[in-house]
Amino acid sequence: MPNSFGRPDSVRQRGVAIQAWARHRGWQFQFGHRPDVSGLFAGLKLVGDGLLPDLRRRGVDHQHATSMVVFGTTGGLHTVVCELVTTASGQDYHNSVAVVTLPMPVPLLHVEPRRSAGVRRGAPVPERFFATFAVRTSDPAFRTRMLTPGLMGWLVGHSEHQCPPGVRFDTHRLIYWQYQPLVPYWADSVVAYLPRMATGT
Repeated sequence: MPNSFGRPDSVRQRGVAIQAWARHRGWQFQFGHRPDVSGLFAGLKLVGDGLLPDLRRRGVDHQHATSMVVFGTTGGLHTVVCELVTTASGQDYHNSVAVVTLPMPVPLLHVEPRRSAGVRRGAPVPERFFATFAVRTSDPAFRTRMLTPGLMGWLVGHSEHQCPPGVRFDTHRLIYWQYQPLVPYWADSVVAYLPRMATGT
């Protein structure tokens, strides 16, 4: 999946735009790598990671790094928004990621895009959702409570004309990620919805 997201001029321009977005919200912005932040996402299947097992066998280096990070609060919840870059075999893969710290521990609920999804046009949202996403959980009751029609519709809507996003509830964290550069309209949309996603409303 070659792209131009990683060109230095593109990263700088997006950094300036995200910094202005963060300043407008009263959030903190940091440009560059934060190992403590990129370490939060171990275990996520980000776009670009599909190359990594083969690269490990061949002894090729790969890494995850943040290119920009924003810290703030939404709906009373501590939130981190960042661009996480997977570098593999000389190619950079840019994923936008948002993490909310949850006030109470929750069971595991992991929603990720299927490798291939086929669904008829005009199908009901639940049918489109389960054709597009694979779901696993440690608590079926929690899955039922959190996978509301609103969240399924949100995820389906954000899968049209772009790579589908992923969602993970894990102990004290809610993580939302998508293969695309971090830009203000993505951050605005996701940050506005995160409190509802976190509470299943």
